[in-house]
Amino acid sequence: MYEFIVGCDVSKDTFDSAYWDKKAIYHGSFSNDVSGFEQWLTFLKEKTTSPLEKWLVVFENTGVYSKELKQLLLIQGIPCVEEHALKIKRNAPMQRGKTDPTDAKMICEYAVEKMHKLSPDKATDETIKKIRPLLARRALLVKQKTALSVSNSESKRGMPGDVQVHLEALHSELYVMITSQIKEIEKLIKTFIDQDEDVKRNFKLATSVVGVGMITGAFMLCHTNNFSKNFNARKFACFSGVAPFPNQSGKRTGKKKVSSKGNKVMKAMISNCVTSAVQHDPFFRGYYERLLQKNKPPGVIKNNIKNKLIARVFAAVKRQTPYVKLAYS
Repeated sequence: MYEFIVGCDVSKDTFDSAYWDKKAIYHGSFSNDVSGFEQWLTFLKEKTTSPLEKWLVVFENTGVYSKELKQLLLIQGIPCVEEHALKIKRNAPMQRGKTDPTDAKMICEYAVEKMHKLSPDKATDETIKKIRPLLARRALLVKQKTALSVSNSESKRGMPGDVQVHLEALHSELYVMITSQIKEIEKLIKTFIDQDEDVKRNFKLATSVVGVGMITGAFMLCHTNNFSKNFNARKFACFSGVAPFPNQSGKRTGKKKVSSKGNKVMKAMISNCVTSAVQHDPFFRGYYERLLQKNKPPGVIKNNIKNKLIARVFAAVKRQTPYVKLAYS
């Protein structure tokens, strides 16, 4: 069990910290860099005699701003949890107003209350660290490419012919450049995956499932840290926002629903896989057509297929054998 609990509120330039001593005690703001971390660590060591491995540091996931703190904690061997901000917020008491010191104390109180349920984070695989920013940049470029295509198509309406010719040339040049960069990023992702045997093996197992492509496989690797997190098919389906949950209150029992709190990007990726799976896998094609004939809503059928695809990926990785597509009549 942990002996010394610390909560941190991390922002771009600083992080505020509070430790637990019968109550949450705020002890200052530190710069969000190595020097600030060393100053913070020195201060905390004066407040406890507990060894570093008996500490627990909890902080909100604030994207790139919290990553350096997490990395420094892992290097020092200090158990830490980078928690989802919504979990902490919904556990907090009602408060009027907001400051960084009160947020730090609130996070510390959350850590004390939930420490028996929290699992310390593990170090991210080095290959995953390289792939993540590439996937983020690719997603941005794809979004820009789509916006460019839509705006070019819409702007032609009522445009003078000579202006349209010039803009069409500029559009084509920019479109080709973005497409080229997307392809280059995809090559880099594949190169980094191939350089790590463990990542390469799990990537091949995940993409052996019919419908799961390279980008979806890479996203799954990143979100599960090469399938090393405490994930199973059901938990990943829940994370992706495709797992159905009961909808019941008192005597009323409604239809099962998926949660809106899933990861939207991963959900979109799995949705794209469904279209490919129905086209190329006889089992899913037959499954889809069979349920349509029973007047099942198409959205429900597709969500079922999403869950089955996730189950296939995790089964293949767990067995460490590729998925084999069987012949169905």
